Amino acid sequence: MRTPLSSALLALLLFMAPCQSMAATSKVVDVTYKNPDSFADASLNGYGYERGADVYVMKNLGSYMEQLGERYLKPGQQLQIEVRNIDLAGRYEPWHPNANEVRFMRDITWPIIDLHYVLKQNGQVVSESDAQVTDKFYLQRPGRVTHSDRLYAEKAMLNDWFRNQFASGGKQ
Repeated sequence: MRTPLSSALLALLLFMAPCQSMAATSKVVDVTYKNPDSFADASLNGYGYERGADVYVMKNLGSYMEQLGERYLKPGQQLQIEVRNIDLAGRYEPWHPNANEVRFMRDITWPIIDLHYVLKQNGQVVSESDAQVTDKFYLQRPGRVTHSDRLYAEKAMLNDWFRNQFASGGKQ
């Protein structure tokens, strides 16, 4: 015998299931990574000697680009992004003693993300292009020193690119 509470919970779950499947199919931004094992420098794990991307970097940047799409794209637009290379801000400098896991931020080690994107409006391609997203002045960003996000420079750079590329009519 079901209690009223369990019946209400079951009804709520049955009601929410179609809504969740509709939300999953209407994803605004779809991010894929092409050959992440060959990325120049997209790993925060290890000592900086390996090439490739780690799951942390791909997951965080991918979800951040999805958030940016929600913010800057017009209603009815979908964006497909294929990331082709990532070079994170900073470098590991192995000659520094006891600093094997420290990324040294220098003027010449700005972040770079190479990508290809396709922007669609109601299923029709509006624009398609290759882009190299860079921020040569990442060290001059306000808040950089006090921010604890390990991908702060890359996220700030992507935010600027999304705003400049897609903000007309977005939710800003």
